[in-house]
Amino acid sequence: MKTHIVNNAKLSMDLTCSLPINTRLVDDQSRQFNSIEDLYKIKGNPECNKQLQPGFEADMTWIYEVPTSATIVTWGFEELTDPSTIGTNQPTTVPVQLSK
Repeated sequence: MKTHIVNNAKLSMDLTCSLPINTRLVDDQSRQFNSIEDLYKIKGNPECNKQLQPGFEADMTWIYEVPTSATIVTWGFEELTDPSTIGTNQPTTVPVQLSK
């Protein structure tokens, strides 16, 4: 999933090696798939522990391992820079169409 991230939070975020943004792909059976580890190794992604400061933007690619039989219907993401809201917000979801 190729994205462009704008940090409009009050804190910096590490896009590749921690959880400032929790993402998932969801299929038509409501199964949720997490991204692979080591996202910093993906060409064009920020380095591990490179902090995206408030007011800055970056391109980011998330890679997921899903069964070939899965029909992905949404991409969900949740911003986790504010510890007081973790687990209380519904993730933002975006409908997607993926080519196989």
